[in-house]
Amino acid sequence: MKKILIIALLCGIFAAPAFAEKNYKKQSYDLFIVGRILDWDGIVDSLKAEPARTLDQDIELLTYYYGLVGHLMDIDKKKARAWLDEAMPVITPLLEKYPDDARLVGLMANFKGYAIALSPIKAATLGRSMLQLARRAPQLAPENPEANIWGANILFYMPNALGGNTKQAKIYYQKALELYENNEALRANNWLYLQLIVTLGLVEEKAGNYEGALEYYQKVMRLFPDYPRAREVLYPRVVKELEKK
Repeated sequence: MKKILIIALLCGIFAAPAFAEKNYKKQSYDLFIVGRILDWDGIVDSLKAEPARTLDQDIELLTYYYGLVGHLMDIDKKKARAWLDEAMPVITPLLEKYPDDARLVGLMANFKGYAIALSPIKAATLGRSMLQLARRAPQLAPENPEANIWGANILFYMPNALGGNTKQAKIYYQKALELYENNEALRANNWLYLQLIVTLGLVEEKAGNYEGALEYYQKVMRLFPDYPRAREVLYPRVVKELEKK
């Protein structure tokens, strides 16, 4: 019996570092900060290889697909489509199994949005369900920041004439920010929190409120000094607009 206990303890000691190395959230955050989002492919492969993934792990995997497709949309549409094609067989059965999970509902809305952006003709078949899912996600889980983000994305980027709602999108984004900032655990090593602040800056830019956008980009530089995009692209762009006034 004593020998069995010793072996078990040794297994635990040697297994601990391997478990620690699987902090995908920290890895994804570190790569996002330095602009190496394409290197998430390794994280995706590792997560896909996890035996008996939990629902939370599946949703984490889907957020990496979401980030990769979004990053590639304006860089390489062929690769963006390939990642989207890989994501759909993951999310489709999950949503069928958990139809009221706000995170899955919102992510599916965004994947359908990507599909339309990559092939606008699909708007005829996907547009209505995409908007329904986008509106439903924050209603299902109003206290979940990601559900608010997923819903807001579609309403913000979809033209108002086609069902978008910029005003409501901003409300959802601000709600998500409030939820993150009231819970440090939700913010820790979370690339979505950083992206959200940037997005709110873009919302203000789109509205011509450059002073408001500047505040968000200054916040990014203060909280994430190692994130070069705010310092080198976003902040200077808004300053240039303000100098025109």
